[in-house]
Amino acid sequence: MLATATCADCVVTHLLSPARREVVLFDADELRAVELLAAAGLVPTLRHREAR
Repeated sequence: MLATATCADCVVTHLLSPARREVVLFDADELRAVELLAAAGLVPTLRHREAR
């Protein structure tokens, strides 16, 4: 099953694959939602923050 559509869709393949290096951009509403989730302890805080 390696290198098949089934394998590509498997959570184990996803978890063991190296992280993709791509830019993730949040709009203001999305950033606020992530910050609220992080403040509630539901998701980790963002590792990279915009310089202010």
